Amino acid sequence: MELKHRRLEKGWSQEQLADITGLSARTVQRLEKGEKPSLETLKALAAGFKISSSELQKDFNAIKQPDNMTIAESKFMTREWRSFFIHLITFMVVMTWAYILSAQFELDNEWVGIVMLSWGGLLVVHAIKNIGSAEPE
Repeated sequence: MELKHRRLEKGWSQEQLADITGLSARTVQRLEKGEKPSLETLKALAAGFKISSSELQKDFNAIKQPDNMTIAESKFMTREWRSFFIHLITFMVVMTWAYILSAQFELDNEWVGIVMLSWGGLLVVHAIKNIGSAEPE
């Protein structure tokens, strides 16, 4: 159970938890955002919640932060956006291949333009759908 859930379960505000544990409200905010607590902080929180510090330590160990990516980058590269970029790369490869074949065999380039506009429109719809589904937290 996360620190925030434990706090809300008791019906405490961040300031109340800070007063009970002897920590600053800013420290409580940082901990709820995923910062790792020091041993002293962990002991103070455990005493405030009346649980063992090892149980509380398990809660903090369960919280995983993205290693090399910022939170904004990790939200940006969701499955939907990866799908969009694969769609875009496929579009670029296929359309380049179609244009080269059309030029090589001296075919009418009109069909390439029609396919490019149609598929490009679908790409725009895909991008708009991804932008529209992004929910701020």
